[in-house]
Amino acid sequence: MTLFTAQDVQGLLTRPARGLLPTRLILVNYWLYPVQVFHFVAGRLFLTGHNGSGKSTALTAAITLLLDGDSAPARLDPFGGQRRHLRYYLLGGPDAGFQERGRRSYLALEFRTPEGEYQTIGLGLSASEGSTNIGKWGFWVPGRVGTGQEEDGVSLDLVDAGQPLTERVLRERVTRLEPQPGEFASGQGEYAGVVRRRIYGAGERDFQDTLDLLLTVRGSKLGREVRPAQIAELLRRSLPSLSAGVTGKLADGIERLDRHSERLRLLDTQTEAARRVATANFHAALTAARLAWKRRHDSAVRADIAKTELEATRAEAATQATLLTELAGQEAALIHDSGAVRVELEALEDAASGQENQLGNTERKLAEVRAALEQNRGRIRREREREERTRTHQSETTAARETDTAALAGLETEIAARPWWDGEDSLPVRTAALDAAETALKVYERDTERLSERQDAAARAAEQSTLARQNLEDRTAALEAVLTDTGAQLTARAETLNWAGQGLPPEATDAYGTALETTVEIADAFTSIAEAGTELLGMAREDGALSRERVRALQAEQSELQDRLNRLQNQSGAEPPLPAARARALDELRGAGIAAQPFYRLVKPLKGAGELGLLEGALLASGLLTALVVPAEQHAGALDVLRRANLADALLSAGAAIKAKKDSLRAVLESEKDAPDGVLDILGSLSLKPGSSSAGLDALGHWHNGVLAGGASDEGLRFLGAVARERERERQLALLAEGLELVEDRLDSAQAELEMLETALAALESELDYLRGPRDLSGQRRTAARGRDEALNTLTLRSEAQELALAALAEAQARAAGAGEALELAFAPLALNADAGRDSLSAAQADYRDAAAQWTQTRNLLERLERAGADLETLAQELLEHAAELTELETERQTAEATRDALQATLLQLRAQHDAPDAAKLRARLNELRGRARELERSSQNLSRQRIAAEERGRLAAERLPGLQGASEAAALALAEAVRTLDERRAAHPRLAEDHPEPADLTLNVSETDRQAADYALREEYDAARPLLEAPFSYHPRFTPEGPRFSHDGQTLTSDALLSYLAGELDAARALLTEEEARVFHAELIRELVEELDAKQRETANWVAGIRATLDKLRFHDERLDLEGRPRAPAGQPAEALARSVNGRIDPSHQNEAWWSGVRDELQTVVRDLQARAGADSMLSFAQELERALDYREWIDFTFLSVTPSGKKEITDRTFAQRSGGERSAVLYTFLFAALGARFDQLGPRVPRLIGLDEAFAGMDLANIGALYRVMDDLELSWIATSERRIDLSPALSGAATYQLIRVATARGSSVGSLCFVWDGHSAQEGRKYGLAD
Repeated sequence: MTLFTAQDVQGLLTRPARGLLPTRLILVNYWLYPVQVFHFVAGRLFLTGHNGSGKSTALTAAITLLLDGDSAPARLDPFGGQRRHLRYYLLGGPDAGFQERGRRSYLALEFRTPEGEYQTIGLGLSASEGSTNIGKWGFWVPGRVGTGQEEDGVSLDLVDAGQPLTERVLRERVTRLEPQPGEFASGQGEYAGVVRRRIYGAGERDFQDTLDLLLTVRGSKLGREVRPAQIAELLRRSLPSLSAGVTGKLADGIERLDRHSERLRLLDTQTEAARRVATANFHAALTAARLAWKRRHDSAVRADIAKTELEATRAEAATQATLLTELAGQEAALIHDSGAVRVELEALEDAASGQENQLGNTERKLAEVRAALEQNRGRIRREREREERTRTHQSETTAARETDTAALAGLETEIAARPWWDGEDSLPVRTAALDAAETALKVYERDTERLSERQDAAARAAEQSTLARQNLEDRTAALEAVLTDTGAQLTARAETLNWAGQGLPPEATDAYGTALETTVEIADAFTSIAEAGTELLGMAREDGALSRERVRALQAEQSELQDRLNRLQNQSGAEPPLPAARARALDELRGAGIAAQPFYRLVKPLKGAGELGLLEGALLASGLLTALVVPAEQHAGALDVLRRANLADALLSAGAAIKAKKDSLRAVLESEKDAPDGVLDILGSLSLKPGSSSAGLDALGHWHNGVLAGGASDEGLRFLGAVARERERERQLALLAEGLELVEDRLDSAQAELEMLETALAALESELDYLRGPRDLSGQRRTAARGRDEALNTLTLRSEAQELALAALAEAQARAAGAGEALELAFAPLALNADAGRDSLSAAQADYRDAAAQWTQTRNLLERLERAGADLETLAQELLEHAAELTELETERQTAEATRDALQATLLQLRAQHDAPDAAKLRARLNELRGRARELERSSQNLSRQRIAAEERGRLAAERLPGLQGASEAAALALAEAVRTLDERRAAHPRLAEDHPEPADLTLNVSETDRQAADYALREEYDAARPLLEAPFSYHPRFTPEGPRFSHDGQTLTSDALLSYLAGELDAARALLTEEEARVFHAELIRELVEELDAKQRETANWVAGIRATLDKLRFHDERLDLEGRPRAPAGQPAEALARSVNGRIDPSHQNEAWWSGVRDELQTVVRDLQARAGADSMLSFAQELERALDYREWIDFTFLSVTPSGKKEITDRTFAQRSGGERSAVLYTFLFAALGARFDQLGPRVPRLIGLDEAFAGMDLANIGALYRVMDDLELSWIATSERRIDLSPALSGAATYQLIRVATARGSSVGSLCFVWDGHSAQEGRKYGLAD
């Protein structure tokens, strides 16, 4: 058994409801909810629990994720934050209490119809770890859905075999339901459309506005920080926005204008770019032609030079050939003489070379032997020196060893004489004892010195503490005197405060004075009079606000009267303008050949009928005055014509005649002379005292015509007869002039009063600011307080320092005693007197150091004796080696001396042979022949050089001849090419032949650099123009060897041709822009926009009337709330002037052409302003800026009223702040609920009146909550509300379900459990009683 079959609660579930009543909220695999079904009771569901238990998660799933599928983070967070994304609710995370790799979830919301049937909407979701996409699909079924458990009356299960259905399976099952299939939606957009059509039956804009209002209410934690102005803004946001079609047409037109303007600007830019390219192109062509002329002249000069060089080279080649012949003969004679000399020289050289060679070899060998002998002697000398050094070292080492042996014996005797010495091991023991004694002595000396210091410090601390105590007493007395004096001054000024004869209460000023005497900060004392001062200031500001409001009201009244006066002065005899629909109907009838006239042209007042202003206003407001009338015989045909055009409501026909003429319009109106006969019948069928079913109006201006009902104001011109119209105009002009003068007088008086109040208010605010904390007195008090505090701090520090000094002294005394005992213990092993202290220890330490040094010397001497023995052995071995080396060197010396003597004898013999007479003659002849040979060689070399030079010159001349021949031919060809190039350059641009008909006209000293500069300038202009000529209208620019070329319509254009084409296009675009401006601001479009604005403002008035009607039925304790909406012009905004003209009070259909012209000008001003803003702010498009500027909702001000038996009073910020926090929240909630109720009423009777409230009614007491429950019950609202505590136990509730949510830990992670309670209006029972499992 489930909650829906329990008989105990059937009465709660079937409470009467106009629309769809929510019955269940289902969550499957969503966040920490494995499977959770929340049941509504009487359309009400409360979710309670601690933070993190999942209350808000379930609420946001229903409101508004399930209503449109939008999962933006701001939608999922009740406070509009960005912290949580939908993936978090599906896959979790480290801080979520669960973590999934992939998951499929379902959300569903079930409704019950007034007929007892069910409808369910649902949303499927899927996500996986490896993808950022989230799958969404939705459904609507004409029945109930289940969760895979045994449930009654379920048409579709979302869970099969423990797993949520896949998207494909769900689609198949939804679309195959019997007897009526459901509807499946793929994606968020389709799902929102299904909910809008199936559940709300609303248009897209109305549906979105409703969701926005639901989001606003869901996140509204209303408390002391909320003000009526914020609720007014919420109400404005709940109004339907302007139709996008109307603003869209205008925006499209403006955007077309912008496109034309942009095209005009682009064409202008392209034309200028083409002009620059054409100019640069001509300059480049002219420079190239001038350079070609210069090159032609230079080529002719080079050709002449090449011919002259060729002839000179040919003459040089002939001269060198003659010179070569002469040099060949001289060279042959020289070769013959050189051969004879060479033969004789070779013979003499062979004879002399033998003697010279033998003498040289002997001298060389003798020098080698002498060098070896000298080297041997040096080696012998060095070896003997080394031997002597070794003997000396041996003697020194022996003497040192004997000295060390004697010293060692003396040291051993001295060390052994000490009483504590017992071998080498005595040193470490003595060291440890001395170290311990040194440490103990240092500790004793330190502690003794510290004890002396602590005694001095304790004496100084006692003296400073006494001085600090005296200083504190002096500073305290000074502070009390300053507090008393300044407190008396401020109290005296506070007693003088007053507003309108009312001052501060005596008890407040007494408390202020008392606080000033005991409190240093004046601001803290000011709290004693803050409330009374704020109230006094509030009274002053309220009086000032009322005065300013009177001035503004009088200014607005003055402006309105002046406008009405101006309109009346500018209008005379005008006919009422026909509404657009009536004008079209009149054109349709006249086009069909049917004589039709407006009703106001066919009637006039009866003589003696009296004042008909109100009656005529009713006729105008009801639409009867501008209705169309046709002759009776043409009535049927006219009706057919208008029905085809969907304008049949424009035709006025006679109804059933009223029996008494005095009860019909015939009592006050008659037909014109040329009016059709049927006019009298029409007048006779319109009652002056209409009943509930008859059409007509009364003389006071109240009218009733079909579904239209209302009243007309007594203003504007009259159109029933020229005499009555002129008389009425003059009367109203006089009344308006008189009223304007009266208002001006009242305005002057109000402004003077306002100036006086503002001056007094400024003085009061200044005085209160002074009392809150004057700088001079506050400084005195704070200075005195700081002095007292500093003295107190000083005393505290000094007392603490004295205590610390005494504690330190006691500690030092204890330490000194312990150090003395430790010193005696440390001196005992050393046999020292502790009383002697440092002296006895120093002597013991010196004795120890001497013993340690002697022992070290002993060890060093032993080591030196060992090293000396080893050194003596080494030196003896070295002496033996020196003796062997000397013997070997002496043997080598003797051998070298014998060889030297033999070579000297041989050398003497060879020199005697060389000095003989025959040998001298041979050498002289040999020298003579050698000189002759050298002369012949030099002559041969000179002839060779001359021959080579002549050959080289001849070769160079021969080599140059072909080159010079080619250069001459090339120069001739270059000249011809230069002539051809000049002709081409002159023909490259048409203007060259026109401006320079003769080649000589191009004479100008230009260079290749000039041509390159011109080409570079052309290329720069082309590169700069290319992007402009490529998009958005491309002329396919390209740079060819002939210069820039372009393409258009399949033709190739030069820059001049393109310039001519673009100039023509520019003129055509300017003409088109002018035509488009006329189309955009066409009268019909302006009229449609203005009528839409007027209609929306009138709808707003009706909506406000609906809220007021709703509020009229509601009671909040003994108070009734009311709401008023007034038009306002958005100051400083682009549409300020337009909002004044189109304000919902002036019927645009009854305005003349001058008024429409002014509206058109105002709209154009708005457009220009928005275009400038859209250019500066790229975040919004022009269409968005236009829609925002024409948002009529910003043209409305809301005023909140409180109605009590004592009267009606506006709820201002001041009066609102006087209420408790709970009352403020309750009042503002009431306005919001009334707005929601009016919104639901607009959508239709069957829409679900379901709202969501997060942390509902936080901070409110039970009385205020109960009052709100009654308000919500009167409005037939259903809700899902969250709170930390139970708020359902109220007798104002006829029934509700409450789920207490508890977050628990399971084996798979965290989960959410719940306890269900049902409130029946009297008592609460657990859900189990009704078959509802927790």
